[in-house]
Amino acid sequence: MQIHGKWLLIACMALASGLATAKGGDAAPEPLETLTMMHVDGQILIDTDGRVESFEVATKIASPLEAALLKLVKQWRFNPVLVNGVARRAGAKMRVVLAAAREGEGYRVHIDNVVFPGDAESDKEFGPSRVGHPEHITGRSLEYPLYPIVLQMHGIEGTVLLAILIGPDGKVEQVKPMQSMLFDLRGSDKALRKAIGLMEASARATARRWTFNMPASKRGGTPSERTVCVPVEYVMGAQVAPGQWRDVVRVPQREVEWLPPSDTAQGVGVADVASGEVIPLTGSMSLAIPVNGSPVM
Repeated sequence: MQIHGKWLLIACMALASGLATAKGGDAAPEPLETLTMMHVDGQILIDTDGRVESFEVATKIASPLEAALLKLVKQWRFNPVLVNGVARRAGAKMRVVLAAAREGEGYRVHIDNVVFPGDAESDKEFGPSRVGHPEHITGRSLEYPLYPIVLQMHGIEGTVLLAILIGPDGKVEQVKPMQSMLFDLRGSDKALRKAIGLMEASARATARRWTFNMPASKRGGTPSERTVCVPVEYVMGAQVAPGQWRDVVRVPQREVEWLPPSDTAQGVGVADVASGEVIPLTGSMSLAIPVNGSPVM
């Protein structure tokens, strides 16, 4: 398996002089994780007992990897989808996020995460099979934040994943950067963290002015039901398509203060989202046993 990635050295660049000093000098800095990652989108259909009835890979990937992934997914078990207390067949769009680590002369691939984007298009694809899924919150006015000029000057790209609590009127009540990552970079941890901090500050400030379309069924919902995950991308060139490997540096996923622990919440991370998505935090599809870390090949 070949994995490609460009590297931009920023260890000694002038970035450090143009970035704000990090706040909270006494706090321990967040650890940074370097990974090589890929999105694989597909469509899954589960039976009433939570067994996988079918899984189709929509993303074009290498045949050996696709065969290994199909074999693995068919062994998974899901929690049955209940409608009025009755288990029903259910289908959904599913994204499998893969991570690769060097092992000898090749790479070992494992599952980093599995999410269910739950967009409107998947409703059309699955029709009656997509039962028990809540109505979707969609973006109404999502002004794009300004790209910090110092990051543009040094060609630094990345994504910030925001958790957004939306009020009954569709306005943003609270917003927090859940997790962030940089693309194709290496350098001093200090410079990398400062670059992430600039992106997060820009994204958070702009997101406070966003508005969303709030379905009537969610206006009186719990904070989890009214929270969505929205990626904010800072990119200057062509975006990496699903099915292509990319080197990333990311910080750990942070807790969101207004969210209580919930078995129905998706564990959405910054590497799990695609451009323009508004991903619900809760949904009907969930795995009975976590698969994160499972080897693929």
